[in-house]
Amino acid sequence: MQNPTDSAEAYDHYLRGRQHFDLYTREGNASAKEEFSRAIELDPKFARAYSWAGYAHLEDYKQGWADSPDTAVRFATQAVEMAPDDYYTHWTLASVHMELKDMVGARREYDRAYELNGNDPDLLAERADTTC
Repeated sequence: MQNPTDSAEAYDHYLRGRQHFDLYTREGNASAKEEFSRAIELDPKFARAYSWAGYAHLEDYKQGWADSPDTAVRFATQAVEMAPDDYYTHWTLASVHMELKDMVGARREYDRAYELNGNDPDLLAERADTTC
């Protein structure tokens, strides 16, 4: 994967978003989405920011804080389109498919993520869930 962004400011917002996401609260997730959005505004080609925005919106849906997964699907799909060689974009899209009970789509995306980076233990654990 190439550098995720040339914008230090966009990368800073991305990292802040990841930190807020890790709070695992509704407020933290809302702050994370704001940070990822700011990163995207600063660098509209920053695929990892789109990917994490997708994951944050998926968390909203999983927790019942959003009625629809549509925004998560849109961000995750856009991330894959922007960076098809980034394993993480495929991993996020796989997570979306899993939540939607689309096991075929999940397996396809997990397999692609694994092809691109078979050394991430968290990816390996999640991918194993699709074989059950």
